[in-house]
Amino acid sequence: MHFSNIGEVIMKNRSIAILLAIFLGGLGMHRFYLDRPGQGIFYLIFCWTLVPWAIALFEAFIWLVNGEKYFHERYSPDYIAPEEEEDPDGGC
Repeated sequence: MHFSNIGEVIMKNRSIAILLAIFLGGLGMHRFYLDRPGQGIFYLIFCWTLVPWAIALFEAFIWLVNGEKYFHERYSPDYIAPEEEEDPDGGC
């Protein structure tokens, strides 16, 4: 059996990223999940300072408040936002 990933769009789950940022964010696990290993290593190196923990909680809050579209535009490179439907009455 042969598996091919060519043309497959991999979307990152915002809920998983938020949970990883809250519980393991100081170790950079959310960054590794989002395919940002360089940033993840930075978090690991400085985890003893507690600064990465604060940054991770801030990121989790931003992702929670801004919604799916914001998250996928930043972390899913092949994401195409669904087009908004126009109001046939012209907004009245």
